[in-house]
Amino acid sequence: MDAFEVTSWQATEFSNQRLLYLYCVDFAYVFDLTIPSLPFLKLNCVFGHVSFPASLSERRMVVFPQSQHIDKLKDVPSPCVIEVISSVNFKVNM
Repeated sequence: MDAFEVTSWQATEFSNQRLLYLYCVDFAYVFDLTIPSLPFLKLNCVFGHVSFPASLSERRMVVFPQSQHIDKLKDVPSPCVIEVISSVNFKVNM
């Protein structure tokens, strides 16, 4: 049994639509993300640019956990359509 289990959870932006246009993922820049309430957990992540199908002119920068699933996109031509299974919003304090 693994210590972590991925469960389906959606941010409010995906309540009506679970598809995104993915324009690019920067696999060359991997950074770690630590959630303040879980300081013992470090996520290795990559950045990507996406837009919602209803507003293609509005692009957003997103963070993807580096995983086998995201690595499959290395050879996929962009843009492509992806289905979001789980998502979460983070608030950033500066």
